[in-house]
Amino acid sequence: MNAPHTPDPSTRTVHRACHLCEALCGIDIQANEKEVISVRGDFADTFGRGHICPKAVALIDLHNDPDRLHTPMRRVGERWEAMGWDEAFTYVGERLA
Repeated sequence: MNAPHTPDPSTRTVHRACHLCEALCGIDIQANEKEVISVRGDFADTFGRGHICPKAVALIDLHNDPDRLHTPMRRVGERWEAMGWDEAFTYVGERLA
């Protein structure tokens, strides 16, 4: 007989809406401090009832993409330079006004 599965205490599930299209599928994301473990449909979601499209399934691939940006970037001449979030919001806010 197998021992009952005990979940890793660092793993958590968060409930979100997929932002990749207008359907806004309800999703459950299981993650720990280091990685996203799975993306599944949220059965408690009123509209999707656990069903998600291939775009939502691909969220884990987008999250792990080595070319994904992790900080705001600003073009300086022909090159790109990283900037902090506070600086980025100020930079954009000054230009929107």
